[in-house]
Amino acid sequence: MRKQVPEKIKERLNRIEEAVKDTPNTVPNEMRTTFNFKGRKSPNIAEKVIEAVCSSEDVIYDPFMGSGSFVYAAMGKVKRIYATELDNYTFHAVSVLMNKVDMLKLGELFNNVKKDAYGEIMALYETSCCGHRNYISKLLFDPEEGKEGYFNPSGNREILDGKNVKLVEKCPVCGEKTKKFDECDYEKLVSLEKVNVERFPKKQYIVNSRINITSSTGADKYDRIFTQRNKIALLILQDAINKLGPSKGDP
Repeated sequence: MRKQVPEKIKERLNRIEEAVKDTPNTVPNEMRTTFNFKGRKSPNIAEKVIEAVCSSEDVIYDPFMGSGSFVYAAMGKVKRIYATELDNYTFHAVSVLMNKVDMLKLGELFNNVKKDAYGEIMALYETSCCGHRNYISKLLFDPEEGKEGYFNPSGNREILDGKNVKLVEKCPVCGEKTKKFDECDYEKLVSLEKVNVERFPKKQYIVNSRINITSSTGADKYDRIFTQRNKIALLILQDAINKLGPSKGDP
């Protein structure tokens, strides 16, 4: 016999449905750019849900905090909210947004990191189009096909006329922001393969087949999603950050 939903729960669900039915599911641009995972919740909807089912004396718990929509919505509306998040980046990104920050000092630190790392990182992505220097913003390729996967990747909606390199700037000659991968681009990749990236983290994720983190495909390995160029760039960035010294509250 199918278990019946208690009337009290039904009543709460109905209240939620009524509260959010005319609220658009919009996510602020800051949230979209900070958190790249799917399923980000609209803060406006989260606020409507909290207002519909919670009182000022309630204590609530969000076990999968994600981008923090429900945490923000609950602030000032309930007595206390607890939240947890498995992903370290997401957890710390949300934590920073909830702490008082000296923006002048933060800007100074960002400038220091940029001064140390920007030029070196951009050089990793340097390319050319019509004889003019440019930079790669995205490279589309078939990783299983070796060299051929760079020069002739399978076509898709992002690759038009075989142009699989997305550029940072429009070419001043052809006016395009895409180009075909060429021999110079390949020579740079070959040279980057000689760079030692042993320091790059090789942690493993907790296997979760619901979000396609499986050991059989190697998707549980943290470094699997990064190219050699990505790893070099991130190590350069980390070294620049390490020069800043410990943050307030660090051991």
